[in-house]
Amino acid sequence: MPEHFRLGELIVTDEAAEVIADSGQKPTDFLLRHMEGDCGYAKEPVVDGRRVSVYKTLGGKMVAVVTEADLRKTTICLPDDSRISPG
Repeated sequence: MPEHFRLGELIVTDEAAEVIADSGQKPTDFLLRHMEGDCGYAKEPVVDGRRVSVYKTLGGKMVAVVTEADLRKTTICLPDDSRISPG
């Protein structure tokens, strides 16, 4: 059975919200996969303790889901967003 974890506060950046809406999808489509441990296209599913997943939308664009190491916050953003980079 997959490992589930708390997401904490949910933040969706404006850019990611637009990409998701344009694809006809909803943030929950990606959050559920992330919670189930499906990291999608992420090369490194854990970066500095943060859980990182990267998914392709039905529109062909990529979005990332990042849960902080302390599980207090999860952000849906674009993969090139600084929230994914260590530090």
